[in-house]
Amino acid sequence: MEEQEEPQNYSGWSHYAVPGPDEAGTQSMEGQEERLAGTPLEAEDRYEGALGSTPDMVIRTARRVRGNYSASDFEGLPDNYYSSYRHRNERDADSASDKFRAGSVIVAGALAGVLLVMIGLLLLQMQRRSQEMGVTTPQTSTQASVAGGSSGSGSADAASALPPQPVKGHYPPDFTLSTLEGKSVKLSDLRGKPVWVNFWATWCPPCRAEMPEMKQKYAQLKDKGLVVLGVDMSEDPATVKQFTESNGYDWTFLLDPGSQVASQYYVSGIPTHLFIGRDGIIKAVQVGGIPASMMDRYLSQIVDGQ
Repeated sequence: MEEQEEPQNYSGWSHYAVPGPDEAGTQSMEGQEERLAGTPLEAEDRYEGALGSTPDMVIRTARRVRGNYSASDFEGLPDNYYSSYRHRNERDADSASDKFRAGSVIVAGALAGVLLVMIGLLLLQMQRRSQEMGVTTPQTSTQASVAGGSSGSGSADAASALPPQPVKGHYPPDFTLSTLEGKSVKLSDLRGKPVWVNFWATWCPPCRAEMPEMKQKYAQLKDKGLVVLGVDMSEDPATVKQFTESNGYDWTFLLDPGSQVASQYYVSGIPTHLFIGRDGIIKAVQVGGIPASMMDRYLSQIVDGQ
């Protein structure tokens, strides 16, 4: 029998020796399959007549390397080959899935971080804007109680029981509070006088900043009947008295324990000002610190009726 001539180099990989059915060995087969990675299945015709039955073995080997194999591609090989390949591919699939999940977690974490930064910047911008407007948020439970946010079944009833929000052109909700000396003052008893109601606190920077100007306006207009009511929100009487006396503020200061009247007036920021005319009607409502020119305009409305 004539010896078959060794095939020439076809496309750079046909010279690789491929073991026949009777040469199947674990080490040699694994080595061949590593070298056959990427073998084009279209080159099958180049083996015909050159390697006899070998082309079919090459095709099956290439399928196994690429992962698109079936059980028939393992005929003539040891029994554990098929299960080994299948387990390897399952491992690869699990590894890819784990990498995808890890990538998803990283992306989700990055998006959450960006969102938190954006929220922080928005809150900072809102705080700066409030400071520019001279508004300080009260350190009380006023907003929560007004919104009905307190726990308990009676919170909704308490919110609905509040009077309408005081607005320009309407009578303000009546209240009775005590002065620093313990004297009671009822708002409705001041009908016939111009009244300036100021919700404030000693810890509020915008409140303190405008009080010297308020002192000057009160000194100018008290002889015309102007009454200024400084409603302090939930502070200790001694703290309020020490602050007002040390600064020479001599208008009427009232104590609002628990900020109940502030809740009744829907105060969401301090200082808050209400200017009430001699007829008892609200002429203006202003949230935040106000300049002297604005004070003059509002005071002329309630004192002079202009």
